[in-house]
Amino acid sequence: MKVRVIAEPESRTFTTKEGEERTICTQLATVLFQNQDYNLRFKLRLDDEKLAYPVGETYEVSPSSFVTDQYEGLAFAMRMRLDRIADGMKPAGPNPAKAG
Repeated sequence: MKVRVIAEPESRTFTTKEGEERTICTQLATVLFQNQDYNLRFKLRLDDEKLAYPVGETYEVSPSSFVTDQYEGLAFAMRMRLDRIADGMKPAGPNPAKAG
């Protein structure tokens, strides 16, 4: 699955019930289908705003980002990881069988 980062990171700070201050950093991305925006936007949760992905770059979702939920359905990890796709390169995939 390919995604494109479309916005700079945003941070939101809040206070927990226990009185601790927490910050959540997110960055907006969109799903790509046949290298076109699929109009499905979502927020990536970042460990730190300094670790933001460059806007406009295309990535493939890292295999480590796929998990199963409590009902054994496919889901994404809370902190999705992206692998950069080099310009002009296609993401790795299965090799098609040769007809012979």
